[in-house]
Amino acid sequence: MQKMFRRHCIAFVLAVLAGTGLHFLYTLFPNPVSAVFSPVQESVWEHLKMLYWPYLVAAILLTRNRQLKNAGYWGAHFAAMLVMVLIVVGGFYILSGALGVEGTAVDVALFVIALAVAFYLSYRMYSSEAARDCAGVLCFFVILLGAAIVLFTFLPPALPLFESRAEALGWMTIPY
Repeated sequence: MQKMFRRHCIAFVLAVLAGTGLHFLYTLFPNPVSAVFSPVQESVWEHLKMLYWPYLVAAILLTRNRQLKNAGYWGAHFAAMLVMVLIVVGGFYILSGALGVEGTAVDVALFVIALAVAFYLSYRMYSSEAARDCAGVLCFFVILLGAAIVLFTFLPPALPLFESRAEALGWMTIPY
């Protein structure tokens, strides 16, 4: 149990570092492949890539020695992935829209908090019957989220979630 907690803590730190690195990937290597994994503009949606991809890799590494028939591990990770997305999107709109609190420090704090909650949640839920029982449905939604992340990188809808905050603030944005 202690070893598993330590593994989750290490994975959390590495995911934070990887997500931070992904923030700058497209700026350094602007191409369609890096666009799939890195934010190409300053929208809330694009920044979900910084959570989704590092957490997915961490989940794969954390479950690699587990038996595939134990769906509880995967169900816990899938639930955690969906919760962290809700934390960032909901937190952003509550803080910026309802409370008027904005800024880079707030964005970074939301990113770190979302990942911390996700790793803690997956650690606490890995032996949960609910996580095991819902693993298939949760997997569907995580795959759907990943497909949406890829699709909306190249074809973003005209909705506030997909609009670049940099444009609204008059900052320079990176073209697709």
